Amino acid sequence: MTMTAHTPGPWQAATIEGDDYAFVEPADNSTDNDNANYVIARCSGPDRINNAILIAAAPDLLKLVKDIANLDHYCLAHGDKTLINDLRAWKMEARAAIAKAEGTT
Repeated sequence: MTMTAHTPGPWQAATIEGDDYAFVEPADNSTDNDNANYVIARCSGPDRINNAILIAAAPDLLKLVKDIANLDHYCLAHGDKTLINDLRAWKMEARAAIAKAEGTT
């Protein structure tokens, strides 16, 4: 399977009171834009909320993994002087993405 595109992030987990499902939707899912009532994923079962939270973190985690995968090219283009600051920034992004995936944000 080749993936060429997906719904851009950020995403968020959501529930409707009294419903047996948790949803993943674009974070900007207001009625005045193209994302109105748009559901990316629907989760059921006893872990539905935690699963939706993990799925909602996918765009953040994908971005971070892509940044890490391109680290060698980045170092060649920008040199070692900026690497330390960028690594610190990526470390903070990684912690935020992990916290989002674990539902602790």
